[in-house]
Amino acid sequence: MKSGFKKCALAALCVTLIAAAFTGCSLGSRATKNAVSTILIGHHYLPEDDPYYVDEITGESGMSEDNRRAAIAALNTVKDEMGVDIKWVSYPTDIKQCLLQTVLAGDPLCHIPIMANGSQGTLLSQNVLQQLDKYTDIFENNPDYSWMLVDKCFGNYYLINRDFIYMNNWPLVYNATYIEQVPALKENGKTLYPATLYERGDWTWSTFEDYLEKLRTYFNGKKSASGNDIYAFHTNYMYTILFALHSNGACLYDGSTISIDSEEGKVAAEYLDGLLTKGLAVCLKAGPNSVDTGYMAPTNAFAAGESVFNNAARWMMDNCGSALAERGESMGVIPWPRPDDIHYTDPYADYENEATRGRYQIYSSVADSVGLLKGFSEEESRLALEAYALYRSEFYKELAHVDSFEEYKEKAVAGKAVEDGIDIFHPEIGDANLRIYTQLGNIPENEFGESIEVFWSYAQDVFGRSVYGVGGTPKYRINVEAKKSGTYNKIESISKALNSGEVVDNVNPSISKIENKPVVFAEGTDPEDIDWLELYKASDGVDGEYEMKYEDGEIVVRGANDIELAEEEAKEAGKEDEFDEDSVPFEGGRFEVDYSAVDFTKVGKYENGLVIRIKDRAGNTGERKETVYVYDKENTVPPTLELKEELDGIDLNKDTSEISWSNYVEKAEDVTGIDLKSYVSADVTMLDVTVPGVYPVTIYVEDFVGNRTEIPVQIEVGGKDE
Repeated sequence: MKSGFKKCALAALCVTLIAAAFTGCSLGSRATKNAVSTILIGHHYLPEDDPYYVDEITGESGMSEDNRRAAIAALNTVKDEMGVDIKWVSYPTDIKQCLLQTVLAGDPLCHIPIMANGSQGTLLSQNVLQQLDKYTDIFENNPDYSWMLVDKCFGNYYLINRDFIYMNNWPLVYNATYIEQVPALKENGKTLYPATLYERGDWTWSTFEDYLEKLRTYFNGKKSASGNDIYAFHTNYMYTILFALHSNGACLYDGSTISIDSEEGKVAAEYLDGLLTKGLAVCLKAGPNSVDTGYMAPTNAFAAGESVFNNAARWMMDNCGSALAERGESMGVIPWPRPDDIHYTDPYADYENEATRGRYQIYSSVADSVGLLKGFSEEESRLALEAYALYRSEFYKELAHVDSFEEYKEKAVAGKAVEDGIDIFHPEIGDANLRIYTQLGNIPENEFGESIEVFWSYAQDVFGRSVYGVGGTPKYRINVEAKKSGTYNKIESISKALNSGEVVDNVNPSISKIENKPVVFAEGTDPEDIDWLELYKASDGVDGEYEMKYEDGEIVVRGANDIELAEEEAKEAGKEDEFDEDSVPFEGGRFEVDYSAVDFTKVGKYENGLVIRIKDRAGNTGERKETVYVYDKENTVPPTLELKEELDGIDLNKDTSEISWSNYVEKAEDVTGIDLKSYVSADVTMLDVTVPGVYPVTIYVEDFVGNRTEIPVQIEVGGKDE
């Protein structure tokens, strides 16, 4: 793939300059890569991290006052000690597109891109991130920085933790107050809490299953405060399967190994399958016809008191804890149980010791992370990483007013546990809750599956479908062998890109409508007569906007950058005067329209009847599916038009051409049910937006034959002056 696209480079530079203007960043240092005074951090949402961001309307920062204070102090430390300014730049488009575009253009948007979890896989497969192996000494030789470096994946270091997070995603939490009600879960008159069983080394698969059985028996027929059933364990199975895999020494992808099809992986999946099929664990949205988990639904149900155990979304833990506390209930946290053949005396010491830990692993996923973009010298790259590491370390130390990161962890852990809703003041298990929470916060990342984007397909198609038998899917042991190639192929493709030594364009081009209206044709239309280029346009993150035309019965394309590249090549060859834009061939790809599923001779609605594809020069294919309506051209029945009960007024001096009259409409359909809202208009002859008052307006809609329905209304002009 050629990278010298002039137009792309100019566009990227313009974006960077604009972003720099908003962040107060001088790019003078970017002209000479070895004379750096500014390090840029790329972000999708500046208010979250930039302490100098101020909302234009409210005048407020997007950060809490404590975080803002700590961030500013940390930035000042970096400037004082290193002579480096750290600035934030906003991603102008999707991170998966804009970083590739600017790296290919030779002018990367930023040094340090912040990557939301789930985006790393695409960026790794584009090979836009530098290997960090030559810079690991920055982190390994400084105890304040060591927590940042994420373990190797695909044979090298690429990722750095963005934040220090005590609690991993989707931890196993429980309602301790519910457990206290169950007579069968008492020993010598005292409640056998999960924390109690864990700390005495008895928290195993069979113990957990027996525990859930006793909970189910006790709560059968009982109702929560919300009036719904109380389940022993309501779970989002997609994340629970990762806990189960790791508990038996398997993984989805730990950075070097895939073991979903190992014997350990199969046994772990069968254990969780058993809990679900026996009804000891439930995922209420899933079933014989669906692998939907409801995503947040199990966590919300737990907060409402509708289950005893739950794998809770980490960012909702505080809400769960608060909801339980308001009802006088207590929330605990517990690691996933281990297989019965692994024996622990002390779960903390035994887990820390590799000799006694066995194959048992506490699942810990890579979360939001940062990396280092290609396109900078080694000197500048090292400086960027050193500045970022110092900034993040100082931020946490300033936050807690301590001198080392280890002190921050020790000082902040109790407050973080409370912030996450864990009851560390419970008279029986408060101290144990804090010990367990602390342990979970010290587990290194050991799972990359979600980050590299193989998680959803595995969790739903391989595990979920096998549990619920969707579409006749066999059980896991058979299904994983049939479906594992999707996971293996994805990981292999990323590895291949990283080993290629080339930046890879893997972003699909996009297809969009020229006008946002239904795709409608009259009965009897000859599809060969349709000019599809009047309906659709296409673009690509690297090739730019596509110019398209018909040639020998096909639609051929060329990207905006094709012309710029050809002109640049003409200049380099000394033939600038001979350059003719029209001579640039349409060889940027193919635009194809498949309408074979539409019967243009029969009135009706054809769901996804139109399939449009475009392939870019790198071989990526974009696809759009469209519902097509074929209408009766002999129809004489006027369309249905229903207005909303309350009609909004119009501001003084409002441009009437900007009024969306469809917002006044509840329903607009033709006789066959085709939605006509996008065709609603109004007669505003009598409307004067320069003078306050009430004016007659006629709102109307016409169907595709020309049948018209109109409704006269009174619209008030007043309010603020535009």
